[in-house]
Amino acid sequence: MNIPTISLAQFAGFLTKYLKSGDKLRPTAGWGPVGTGKTSVVKQVAEKLELKLIDVRASQLEPVDVRGIPEVVDHQTDFALPRWLPNVERDGERGILCLDEFHSAMASVQTAFYSLLQERVLGDYTLPDGWTAIILSNRPEDGASVHGRIDSAIANRYHTQFNLLPEINSFTDWAFANGIDPLVIGFLQFKEELLHQYPNGGIPKGETVIATPRSWASVGDTLALNLDPVLEQAALEGGIGPAPAAEFVAFKRLFDLLPDWKDCFSDPDNAPIPADVSTQYAIISQLSNKVGTGDQFEAGARYASRMSDELVQVFIRLVVTRDDTFKATSTYINQAIANQ
Repeated sequence: MNIPTISLAQFAGFLTKYLKSGDKLRPTAGWGPVGTGKTSVVKQVAEKLELKLIDVRASQLEPVDVRGIPEVVDHQTDFALPRWLPNVERDGERGILCLDEFHSAMASVQTAFYSLLQERVLGDYTLPDGWTAIILSNRPEDGASVHGRIDSAIANRYHTQFNLLPEINSFTDWAFANGIDPLVIGFLQFKEELLHQYPNGGIPKGETVIATPRSWASVGDTLALNLDPVLEQAALEGGIGPAPAAEFVAFKRLFDLLPDWKDCFSDPDNAPIPADVSTQYAIISQLSNKVGTGDQFEAGARYASRMSDELVQVFIRLVVTRDDTFKATSTYINQAIANQ
């Protein structure tokens, strides 16, 4: 697929500007690996712009669900259009019609959307001027159910399309906003490559359980069950796969070996520094979640500076992502100036 690759954050930025640019906009498509958060990005953009969002799972539709059910009116055949189509009186003048899992739909369903995607009409129905269709799909190389080859006749109806890849900063923003366990967030700062095991496709045959942003989001729910260690590890393996689960459990055990986080704030110049890099990431993860004052923010940054510049940046990024009021502190401002 000769489609340009961008991050989810860049996709959100594009959609934000595009949806504000006018009316009668052509559809935009986003392709990406399973579980990357494509739908979440569209929801976030809709909330930011205060747009109504109608999310339709195209993979669950039949052609009649798109064209409408035939009915006889005044001795003529007409079509009763589906209720999910945007209606100005009910849904407002502006919004997003998100056609999710679009290329997992049957080819006949995709074809039924031709006129809506191109001319913004479907029989007697016309898509309101302020509404825009966003197409989301998995890719054939991800092992997802994608029907047939990618139809150029459909692709040519898009304004543009992107290959979307997960990246740690976008996930971190989303994770803090949605209450994801800080232990998961901290681990993925250390093992960023496990955010998605196969971002470029090529999932080995028979490997159905893999680590994705979506599966990592559920790890905290498993931890909250307080299972015995054997069962907890089995549950984690069933959610994110055996290898990522093993690394995460090892990281989790490090928290029992960490210095007292209160000492790191009260005496950042002398508090013990872990020798192992993974343990250093663990303490930075813990400290970033404990920061509540500007003094603690400054002390945590000083403590992190005794380990590496990279960990200072990780610490500051985690803190300001969780609470952006810390961007007004001298600690954040000085770091921003130093990185210019």
